[in-house]
Amino acid sequence: SYYRGARAALGMGRWDECLRLCRSGLSVDSGATELEGLREKAERGRKEEAERREKELSQERQLRASALPLAMAVTSRGWRLGRPQFSVGANFRPTLDEDGMIHWPVVLMYPEVMTNDSIEDFHESVPISAHLDEMFGPEAPPLEWDKSSQYKRHAIELYYLANCAKPMNEEQITDVFTGRSPRGFSDSGPKRTGESKSGWVRVDETLALGEILQNPDYVIPGVPVFFVVAKGTEFRQRFLADETKFWKQ
Repeated sequence: SYYRGARAALGMGRWDECLRLCRSGLSVDSGATELEGLREKAERGRKEEAERREKELSQERQLRASALPLAMAVTSRGWRLGRPQFSVGANFRPTLDEDGMIHWPVVLMYPEVMTNDSIEDFHESVPISAHLDEMFGPEAPPLEWDKSSQYKRHAIELYYLANCAKPMNEEQITDVFTGRSPRGFSDSGPKRTGESKSGWVRVDETLALGEILQNPDYVIPGVPVFFVVAKGTEFRQRFLADETKFWKQ
């Protein structure tokens, strides 16, 4: 019975239980070679598991050591960060350069056609107009889906959804920057009523990205996300009439 119990415990990775049963069985029959074999396997299994756990803890400590300064830099600027709302890649997160400046990946959503573009390196001090001039200027190639050429530079408007998420604290932001789910955090998403109700806010393109992110009603949904619409279109009217229909497409 000792052998059967020890073998079952070994198969389930219950090293301590296996060792206890092996010791008990060997105290009765010190020459039980099968129990001795199980004991050796359990010892190896326990050692390998301990080494694996220590390696994982060491990796997590290293990740948090690099993520904490970034989280502190975000909160020190008065930026509010919510749980990531869009699936844009595992490595889609801000970086802190040697001068202490933050570079964000930024998502531009085109709700009319349910697609998006991304700016992988957006310096916090650069006006958003600089990127728009490059992306939609006369030298830029037309958007493949914009058959009627409505999305020209002079017609572009950018919006963000105010109060799109619940802000996280510094520790939770650090969790997110290490690739973990934020501990002790829950969020029901945008609210239609109340003091922190959601709504579309037009972006002042002359402001630097960092200044836009400081708006008290802007909660960064993981990374900055802006919605692009064209002036004078029927779609623009429908878009502005419903603040949640085009969220999280």
